Amino acid sequence: MKRENMGVDRITTLPESIIHHIMSHMSTKEVVRTSVLSKRWFHMRKNYPVLEFPLTKKTKDLVYKSLHHFRQEKLLLQTFCVYMTDLSLSSDLDSLIRLALENQVKELRLTLNSRAISLWLYTLPQPIFSSKTLTTLKLSSCFLDQPLSAFSSLRKLYLEGCRVDGQIILKHGDCPLLEDLGLLNCEGFGCVYVSDLSQLHSLEVSFDGADGTNEFVISCQSLQSFTIRSHAFKPWSVVNMDGCNHLKSLHLQSKTITDSEFHSLLSKLPLLEELYLFHCDELKSINISSPRIKTLEICPEPECYSQLEFIGIDAPNLRNFIFLAKDKDCEIKIEDCQNLETLVLFWRLITDTLFHDLVSQFPLLVNLWVIGCQELQRIEIPNLQLKRLHIVRCFRLKAVKVDGPNLFEFCCTGREAVEFSVVTSASGLRFECDHEDSLSTHWSCRLDDILYYFVRVEDESLIDIILNSAYEFPE
Repeated sequence: MKRENMGVDRITTLPESIIHHIMSHMSTKEVVRTSVLSKRWFHMRKNYPVLEFPLTKKTKDLVYKSLHHFRQEKLLLQTFCVYMTDLSLSSDLDSLIRLALENQVKELRLTLNSRAISLWLYTLPQPIFSSKTLTTLKLSSCFLDQPLSAFSSLRKLYLEGCRVDGQIILKHGDCPLLEDLGLLNCEGFGCVYVSDLSQLHSLEVSFDGADGTNEFVISCQSLQSFTIRSHAFKPWSVVNMDGCNHLKSLHLQSKTITDSEFHSLLSKLPLLEELYLFHCDELKSINISSPRIKTLEICPEPECYSQLEFIGIDAPNLRNFIFLAKDKDCEIKIEDCQNLETLVLFWRLITDTLFHDLVSQFPLLVNLWVIGCQELQRIEIPNLQLKRLHIVRCFRLKAVKVDGPNLFEFCCTGREAVEFSVVTSASGLRFECDHEDSLSTHWSCRLDDILYYFVRVEDESLIDIILNSAYEFPE
């Protein structure tokens, strides 16, 4: 019998606005491929308000044609993204930007391959500065010959590898809608001054040391998140953040900041909830004492933190602590952090005793990652709340004993056979072993034991056991 409505294409019958929303989650190539599905899909692809092209001598006519189609059909353009490496096409890029602005584009992204064009910078055409519809502007390797305060409609502005003519000064009344600002390895200015921007929530700056910046002042009560990466500031006192006492998240990467400068900075941020420290080589002592800190991450590269000797934490509301010190031997003193839920340790020199003393302080621990801890030989975790345990590349580890009734995810990777003893009553336990060498008889016996225990205690249908090495499960 022939079925009714066999093979009905329900997606094609959706409204065009929903189809365009689906396309927004697809790559440019995937969007183009939809043109062959049907005449309606071809039409919807042509009207899709996101244009993303590499600008070359072969593609420029297609870009012109697409923009003229939007203008003729009186369609509004959401996003216009251009990638260019050929500086001889600068005048074409000027014209294309003007066409995009005529189509009331909201987001403009210009990416110029600085490696290919060497020291050449593309000069922005004047209409960009006076646009009333542009809300997002992302530029790479461009030259701005007007002050940033000229952007009156922008909500997001990101500059990377750009040159700005004169100082960067944004004060009350400038860029009244600006929410996110990024200045990444830009040059041409000696001072950055950002003050009283009522809508600014996120600021990210990066200096490579060759930009000549000698003063950085930020004073915005509305600022919630601040990321700063710089190896140029020495002394750090050229950075002034006195007016950011409502800041909640700080990402700091600096090889020059000292203990006194770091703790002076923290004292001015009473509402800070998230602190991320990277490559702070000059720090010898890190003392965190705050009732508001919820996330603390200390992540040096292997060769970094050569000076670090002590970490002291007194944070009753700390929920997440990530420490990646690898080879550094330092003292960690933790007080009143009983609410910690997630702990990540990548610390080669941590011993069994130090590990157990540390973990025992966190009765509410839910997630534990133990990575590259080469001195660990035995892990014992009596924890009623633990749900996830990941042990990665701890090559001297011989035994793991976990008494966690709520444990439902246990993963272990390494070289040697490990003796497991896991007690849990959680249904749907996911057990994963990734043994770098072929499974030895010893490993197989231990695995047989743990599988037998799981099957005996729990309904076999509720257990998802994944083993990434070749192994036949016992019947």
